[in-house]
Amino acid sequence: MSINSSINKYLRKRAIIKAVENLSENSHFQNYVVIPVLAEYDSLLQTLLSLSKNKPKKVLSETSIILVINNRKNALKKEIADNQRLLFDLKSYSYINPDLLNIGWIDLSSPKKELPDNRGIGLARKIGMDSALQLIAEDFSSEKVPCLFSLDADTIVEENYIVAARKALLYSGSFGGVISFKHQSAKNKEQQRAIDEYECFMDHYVENLKRIGSPYAYHSMGSAIVCTAKGYAKAAGMHAKKTAGEDFYFLENLQKNGGVKEITSTKVFPSSRISVRNPFGTGIRIKQYCKGTPFEHYPKEAFDTLKVLFSIIKTNPNISGKGCLSKIDNKILKNFLIESGFAESWDKIRDNHTEKVARENEFHRWFDALKTLRFIRLFTLLKHLD
Repeated sequence: MSINSSINKYLRKRAIIKAVENLSENSHFQNYVVIPVLAEYDSLLQTLLSLSKNKPKKVLSETSIILVINNRKNALKKEIADNQRLLFDLKSYSYINPDLLNIGWIDLSSPKKELPDNRGIGLARKIGMDSALQLIAEDFSSEKVPCLFSLDADTIVEENYIVAARKALLYSGSFGGVISFKHQSAKNKEQQRAIDEYECFMDHYVENLKRIGSPYAYHSMGSAIVCTAKGYAKAAGMHAKKTAGEDFYFLENLQKNGGVKEITSTKVFPSSRISVRNPFGTGIRIKQYCKGTPFEHYPKEAFDTLKVLFSIIKTNPNISGKGCLSKIDNKILKNFLIESGFAESWDKIRDNHTEKVARENEFHRWFDALKTLRFIRLFTLLKHLD
C-alpha cells in the first residue's frame, strides 16, 4: 500500500476533521506542529515565540502551526473567556506577528463547537492531527515526507527543534519519535524538588525497561512526539476515547507498527506547574507530591521478573505456552500471564510465525506497553501487601 493510500484509508475510516482557519491553500508544508490550547493565552505566546526562533529560517516557511483552541461546554467561565480572547486576537492579528509563523487554528471553543463534556485534550490533539493529515493528503507529493509534531501550549522548544527532530526521525527509519525533555524551572523549591523527583521516577521506569529489553522503553509525553504522516495513519491515529493518556496509547501503536526512536539531538521544555486538568500527568503528580504523596520507584525485582519471561521467549522460541509457564517460578507473573490468556496467545503466535525473530516481535506486540505497566504496578502493589 502506498503512503498516500495509507493516509486516505485512515482519513476515510477513523479521522475527525475540522476546518483549519487562516492557512493558505497549497502552501506545500512539510511539517505540521499541532498544539491543543485551553486557557493558555500567556503561555502559548512564549511557545510560539520559541518556535519562531527555529533555524534555518527556511524551515519556518515549510512549517505550519495548528492551534486547537478547545474547551468543554461546562468549562470554567474564565477558561472560555481566555480562549475567546485568543481567538479574537488571532483573527485581528494582534496576538503575534503573522510574519513570524504560518499559524492556523481550529475553533473548538465557541458556542456549538465545544468538545463533549466527557472528552478533553486527547480528542483535541486527535482533531488537530487528523485535520493536519487531511491537509497533507490534499497536497500530497511523493517527493516529500510530511511530519506531524505534537506539542503543548506551555512547552518551550529549542532553536533546532523542527530540523533536528525531523532529521533524526527520517534517518532512523522509524514511524515515530520521542524528543528529549527537561521540565522548566518551578516557582518554588518545593515544586522544583517535586519535578526533579518526578523526572527521576520516569527515567527509572524507562531505564529499567531498556535494561530488560522491552521495546516500549521510551517516555510517553504528549508534548514531545513527532511522527511521519504515514506512521500516524498506520498507528490508527491519536487515541481519544478518554480524557487523557492519548500519548501513551498512540506511542504504543507507533511502536507496534513502525518503531519509536529516542531523539536526543534537540529538547523540549514542558511546564512544571501544578494542574488538575488531567486525571494523570505532570501537573497532578506534582500536586500530589506537594501534598505528601512521594514518587516511589517501582522495585527492580519487578523488572527482573519480566526479564525472565523475555529471556525464555528469546532463547526458547519453540516452547509451548504451558511449557513457558512451567519455567516461571514467580507466582505474581505466572498468575498474571494465566489471567491474560498467555498460553493460548503464545501457541497461536508460534503456529502463525515460523521465524524466531517474528515470534519474538509478535510476543512483544501482545505483551505491549499497557500489559507491561499493569504488571509492574500489580507486582509493586502485591509486594507492598506482603
